[in-house]
Amino acid sequence: MHLLLVGNEARADEMRRKLSSANPAIEYHSMPIFRHETIAATHHRYDIIIDLSFDSYPDALAAYNLPDKPVLVSAVCHSLAAAVAELDRPLRCQLIGINALPTFIDRPLWEISLPDPSPQYRQAAQQLFNRLQIDYRLIDDRVGMATPRVVSMIINEAYYLLQERGAAANDIDAALKLGVNYPYGPFEWAEKIGIANIAQTLEAVYHDTHDERYKICPLLKKAALVGQ
Repeated sequence: MHLLLVGNEARADEMRRKLSSANPAIEYHSMPIFRHETIAATHHRYDIIIDLSFDSYPDALAAYNLPDKPVLVSAVCHSLAAAVAELDRPLRCQLIGINALPTFIDRPLWEISLPDPSPQYRQAAQQLFNRLQIDYRLIDDRVGMATPRVVSMIINEAYYLLQERGAAANDIDAALKLGVNYPYGPFEWAEKIGIANIAQTLEAVYHDTHDERYKICPLLKKAALVGQ
């Protein structure tokens, strides 16, 4: 099985670790920068395309005019149905959204979303993940998916507490790990996921829902802008 991984090398490495542990027979090819013309010319070489940069470059969907080709995209910040509706032609690939934020790829269970909830589309997705030997949970096709939305909100609240000088970052991390048994404190989690990814997720969910819970904390936004 030949896979094309589109996206930065860190995420591609995490994807290779996950898929190789499930199916050692997979062969990988990487494309760090998305090129529409390269995809169009070379897609026949690959059984599956995994686009880890889709959240930042949703216009790439127009290039996936690939009949019946499975295309997995990192779709935390976009609804697939909405993205497909903006195309000027029918979708021809087998599009599946995945939660491909850092630290969420190499996990026992994936979150996936589909632009089409029909039984036929669900069955095709099940066959694909059986082939990849990946366990998954199908969730609603909505901006933020499930876990990224919740984790980003927790991190955002922690930044509000820090901004208001309610506690130090180390104390907040320790409280959540010891008090509610989280694997990481919110600031540790933000560092592992990437503060820019957290900010992008929060802004996407807030734009979609206008729910004040997802309104980005100014301190978090500043941290994302300066790369901290």
